[in-house]
Amino acid sequence: MLQKICPWCGKPVALMQVKKKPLKERYRWYELSQTVKVCPHCGEVVTLSSKWSNWMFAFMLPLFSIVWIDFLFGVALFDIPFVEAVCWFLVLVGIGGFYMFTKFEKP
Repeated sequence: MLQKICPWCGKPVALMQVKKKPLKERYRWYELSQTVKVCPHCGEVVTLSSKWSNWMFAFMLPLFSIVWIDFLFGVALFDIPFVEAVCWFLVLVGIGGFYMFTKFEKP
C-alpha cells in the first residue's frame, strides 16, 4: 500500500512487509518488546520515527481528554453538538497521518 524507504538499502518497503527478529542482547527493563523490526530486503534493523507518533497522539488527545473529563467529573461533553464528530474526525486524521507520514530510521 503506502511504502516507506529503507534507510539502509533505499528500497521501498510496506509496513506489512517488515519482519521481526529477536534481540541478540538482553533487553532493558523499560523496553516493552524483545523483538526488533527488520527490512525484508537487506535484513538490517529499522525503527519508525518517533516524531510522527507524537503527532498522532496530539490528534487523539481530544478524544482521550473528553472521555476522562466525562469519567472524572461527570460532564458529558459528547452531548454538545458536533463534539463527538470532531473528535472521531481528529482520530481518523491522526491515524491516517501517522500511516502516511511516518518514516523508517536507523536505530
